[in-house]
Amino acid sequence: MLSFVMWKLPEGMEQWKKELEEWLNRGIEFINQIPPTQLYIACAVLLLTTALLLLLQVFRRKKSTTIVLAGLSGSGKTVLFYQ
Repeated sequence: MLSFVMWKLPEGMEQWKKELEEWLNRGIEFINQIPPTQLYIACAVLLLTTALLLLLQVFRRKKSTTIVLAGLSGSGKTVLFYQ
């Protein structure tokens, strides 16, 4: 399955490659057991949720971050501002 890797992996990485291939095969077997209609519905829900969240992010009102520091001269307004 991972035959697209052209370069030779270091010796310690061969075991990781085998484990990754095993996990990938298990995932493919699991997905093949799920009915296609259920997969399509799950993908549609994921896409709609993502689109909704993006729209909310774009059209959300921007909150104003203006702060007014008022006080007597020498009362520490500048120190508070820099901290």
